Amino acid sequence: MNSMLIQGMRSALLRPEDEVVSLGEVANIEPVFEKEMVMLSVASYEFRLLIMIYFDRDPATLAHFAGKTRLSAEAMDNRMFDDAISECGNLCCGTFNRELGRAFTHIGMSTPNIIDSRCAEHLTLLKYGHLQHFELLLQSGVRFRLSMCVCEYKDLDFELDTPAVAETTGELEFL
Repeated sequence: MNSMLIQGMRSALLRPEDEVVSLGEVANIEPVFEKEMVMLSVASYEFRLLIMIYFDRDPATLAHFAGKTRLSAEAMDNRMFDDAISECGNLCCGTFNRELGRAFTHIGMSTPNIIDSRCAEHLTLLKYGHLQHFELLLQSGVRFRLSMCVCEYKDLDFELDTPAVAETTGELEFL
């Protein structure tokens, strides 16, 4: 699952020169600089996968997402920023949804929710089977942290053949 998450992050949030660092499976991640997070989920009858992207609305982060929307940082308001970071989260979760849909029936994605990052303190209340934290270090100086939490409702045993190159979706080609 970690490799699918890294693949999703690379396609949605990162450039090839950016770095992904695993922070391990510590029970809790303390908000260091992030005040907010986008929480997304992919779920079926057999499991629930939560992805949390922690962020702060500092000038570098605003500029990063403005660049993804082809706007200037000055032109991006809070609603546009929320839409941009939520859409990047959706693209990351879309990788999971697509790949896990090959092994599980009745799978779906949630609508992204932007909430206070201190809500992550409650992850320990979930009876999770897998919890992994990552730090994303972008060449532009922007930092994100990301958590993945998997709660199983029964034993999960599956294999996924993840492609080496991420599939792209949602792009239009004009001829």
